[in-house]
Amino acid sequence: SLQREELAEAHLDAFASTHRLSPREREILGLISKGRDVPYIEQELVLSKSTVKTHIRHIYRKLNIHSQQDLIHLIDEVEL
Repeated sequence: SLQREELAEAHLDAFASTHRLSPREREILGLISKGRDVPYIEQELVLSKSTVKTHIRHIYRKLNIHSQQDLIHLIDEVEL
């Protein structure tokens, strides 16, 4: 539902703010959390592969995680 999606976005905004993610990192965080891959993110945001990978590396470093699965677990844990 739309309300549920808005809540999820607000949750990600707060999560990104807490971890000091840049606006672009927040945008990519949202896509990664939905299971999107690098080629999808490249097309969606019109970025190069290396730029997407750099943003993802920065996100992972700031969150002290190592994979997309770690990210999804982290977001789910904080949501509970």
